[in-house]
Amino acid sequence: MHYPTHTWQNIVEYPKLLCLLLCCIFSYVLFHVGAFGSLMTGMHEYGYASVFLAGLLFSFGFTTPFAIGMFIVMAPDVHPLAAALIGGFGALLSDMTIFKFVRFSLHDEFDRMRRVKFFRILAAHHRRLPTRVQEYLLWSVSGIVIASPLPDELATTLLGGLTDIDGRKFAILCFALNTIGIFLMLAGTQAFMV
Repeated sequence: MHYPTHTWQNIVEYPKLLCLLLCCIFSYVLFHVGAFGSLMTGMHEYGYASVFLAGLLFSFGFTTPFAIGMFIVMAPDVHPLAAALIGGFGALLSDMTIFKFVRFSLHDEFDRMRRVKFFRILAAHHRRLPTRVQEYLLWSVSGIVIASPLPDELATTLLGGLTDIDGRKFAILCFALNTIGIFLMLAGTQAFMV
């Protein structure tokens, strides 16, 4: 089957998003061949320091898949609440780095995606909503992104660019949501393994 050239050109316009997708596939393969198990065996003596490292990796879009693999491997050996608090603190440090510096982010590609017809239509419908509803949607979507394994760069771009949130409030929000997300992942993995 022949694909039009412009399709490949569209994909090349988003190299960071493409790299993120490849990182997800690569980490999935590594997880299934047992690479994370070997890594965790080597890091097992460091205990909760490994959880902190996984938390640091959890917030960056390109390293999130690896952090998830690490959390899944560590889940049987850690207390989910303690690990979630430690991992949440690591994720908070990464989120604050993204918030303060935003050097290696997906911001430029998200800006480019705004020109895509689907997103223009979505934005037009969003602008028709009352201001209060727009704010609730923005905060809800950002909260879900931060708590989930999705790239926190997206939520940081949304909140940093469309609100006047200060660093302290952002830090509290990130710590709480990342801690909840990590706790649910660890507790869910432990329950699934029983």
